[in-house]
Amino acid sequence: MEFQYTLAPSSMRASGGGSSIGLNGRPPLQLPALPKSSTANFKALAAYVEAFRAAEPKGTLVLALVTAEEDDSAGTEALLRGGPPRPSHVYVGEPTDLHVAYAYRGGGKVELTVRTRGGHSSSPIYGNPFEALWRAYSALKDRLRPGERFADFSLMPTIVRCGDAPNKVPVECTAVLDVRIPPGRTCKELEKALEGLPARLKTCTEPAEANPTSPAARALVRGLLKAGVEPKLSKKYGTSDLNLLISLTRSIVAFGPGDPKLAHTEDEAVDVADVE
Repeated sequence: MEFQYTLAPSSMRASGGGSSIGLNGRPPLQLPALPKSSTANFKALAAYVEAFRAAEPKGTLVLALVTAEEDDSAGTEALLRGGPPRPSHVYVGEPTDLHVAYAYRGGGKVELTVRTRGGHSSSPIYGNPFEALWRAYSALKDRLRPGERFADFSLMPTIVRCGDAPNKVPVECTAVLDVRIPPGRTCKELEKALEGLPARLKTCTEPAEANPTSPAARALVRGLLKAGVEPKLSKKYGTSDLNLLISLTRSIVAFGPGDPKLAHTEDEAVDVADVE
């Protein structure tokens, strides 16, 4: 079969006929060098590129190399606005430890902000903006009741900025909170939980759960069995482009090498055998 390729900021495309299968991966194209914390994602991409190169599909196979999956999913958003043909089935490159992942929690970025007139740190009349920030965080935590189960919200402060001098009451204290939303709950619920707090919802992606017996999932299970790998289904605690691409087709799963428990750590690594 002869392939025809066209390159765009977020996609590479091969044309055939019949149904369309999408392979979605994320290269670190916006970075001057590959950080260690992107190892698993990059290896999942490498595996998808090799699968794309070696494939002899009966239909159309599309390899989408998308950017900013960890931020605003700009690459995938661009595809959704008008990219390759609407796929019948989609595989998303993610570190799943070779599990077939069919569900992801949603994700929201919340910004808390407390402002004051400032003042000298020795004076008792100005109050404590850091404590006000903490009270807002605690109130949101009480409302969401985060837990350790997939079915729970999670709430994690990831960035905190407060003050610019050791002897001055901070004029502004801010915190960015990473909130994950379980299936069955919504971004609107998160937004409602912020009412009355010095907070704004910067971005939010709805949770997603596909059918674990979809054609994409079944085909992947058959391929794993053929390769001598025991198929395992899983739900992931994070959020990915699967949450957006599910709007194109319900026949969608995420798959790739790399232990998700090590994601974004200094210990992130991938076995070469898993990539092969």
